[in-house]
Amino acid sequence: MIEDELRAAIDRGDAPAAARILDRDWPLVVRTNGELLLQAAAIITPEIADEHPIYVLGSEAIRKFTPSDQLRGDRHLDPLLRSVHLIDDPDLRMSALAALLVALRRRNRFDELVDLADRIESLDDAGAHHRDGVYFQLGVGLLFAGELLRAAEFLEITNSMAGPRRIPAAAHLALIFALRGEAPVASHWVERAAGLDDETNTWIYHPLDRSMLAAARALLALDRLDWAEYHQRNAVSRTFLPDNFGGACLLHIRAKAALLLGTQRVAIDEIHRHRSAQLRFRGAPARLMHILLDTAEAELWLSLGDTDHAEQLIRTMGSSPIEIVTKARFNEVLRRETMVRTLSRPDDWPAATSMRDRITLLLIHAGSTIRSGSTDEDRAGVIRRAAIEMLESPDQWLFTLALTDQRVRDELAASDAPGAGAMFGQLAGLPATPFRFARPPSSISEREREVLELLVVNTTIPAIAAALHLSPDTVRNHRKNIYRKLRVNNREEAVEAARNKGLLPPRTGL
Repeated sequence: MIEDELRAAIDRGDAPAAARILDRDWPLVVRTNGELLLQAAAIITPEIADEHPIYVLGSEAIRKFTPSDQLRGDRHLDPLLRSVHLIDDPDLRMSALAALLVALRRRNRFDELVDLADRIESLDDAGAHHRDGVYFQLGVGLLFAGELLRAAEFLEITNSMAGPRRIPAAAHLALIFALRGEAPVASHWVERAAGLDDETNTWIYHPLDRSMLAAARALLALDRLDWAEYHQRNAVSRTFLPDNFGGACLLHIRAKAALLLGTQRVAIDEIHRHRSAQLRFRGAPARLMHILLDTAEAELWLSLGDTDHAEQLIRTMGSSPIEIVTKARFNEVLRRETMVRTLSRPDDWPAATSMRDRITLLLIHAGSTIRSGSTDEDRAGVIRRAAIEMLESPDQWLFTLALTDQRVRDELAASDAPGAGAMFGQLAGLPATPFRFARPPSSISEREREVLELLVVNTTIPAIAAALHLSPDTVRNHRKNIYRKLRVNNREEAVEAARNKGLLPPRTGL
């Protein structure tokens, strides 16, 4: 019925009528008849579009998002965001909410997207059309924002509704739970999304949805070290657009595989090309996309022994669990055991830390307790907890264990956790971890190090000269050399850079 009305408006060239129909029903048309939507967009002039803000913002879902498109949408976004709750018609309000969610996600305005999600949850629009469209866009937006569990809630609701978004929702759920390391749940959703394997559907959203499913399958195969399955899924994935979210996840997964395949440089180049394309066509990457690529690249550099490049990325990282894992790995490589145990301590994990990140942090913590000579009781407790968590689904942790210190693997095999010996005793065939312990490269001389240590306590140039029996000019030259070698401009930056490189001990309490 809606499609018939829209087609009739297009046939008679009635652009205002087409815009009115799409104001109300674009969430349906965008999924059921993309060609019709494109035909309507072709007759709707910018002047007519400006009178229909819901259509303008909703149509961003099918556009490449040029600067002119963004400017046109920007004029409507904030006014509609302020007034959407005043729309009386529940169907039109749902269409407006879906359009706002698309627009906020495209602009990476995730704090406002989360706030809008809170407002939507309080609405009583049970009988309104397009509820599946709103919940689907909510799930996708929260996924891009990195709120995986909350995204899963809305996508599960979408999957329970009748409509064209059930299978796409399942594909997104498969990827969410694969990223979280919950293989049985991810496999369930992979099966529910199998309808996306139809390659004859060429509508823009079909390959986007399929890229989510392909990423989930590739990650599940990599976790099992099933290289035949991984390579098959990876080959399929290269047919998808590289600059969408699914493409970024596939790139993250290829970067993880590169750690064991020895193709780190290739993966780093791919990440750099992806970032360049993302900035050229879509602006700054989504929050989760940014985290996945930065953490992957940092670990690639670490595996190559290039701690300087890794540090440049790590210094910009936040406090999400996956970023904490990468920071812990960085400090592990540099043998900063106090920092490693601080970052990986189970009592300090952020809320909603995924199974994948919990296991990885436990294994990193176990390695640090072994290297630090902790008591047998402390070590056994950490090892036993890691073993118990992995034994629920043992084959999915082979990749994670392949990145783990051999001494941790040996103690897992000797653990008293029921079944640990049988499982972990079979790890002898795993490749050696690609991460090697290394001292941070530095050309700081011993005398410069002495000057640096005195700079930490804000000692004056004359006082340093007196303490080291040097002239003030010599101290100034040493300071200048320190700044040059650390690529900094002042004392505060020098002290921070030296701590990051392991030239000075970390601050007390960190």
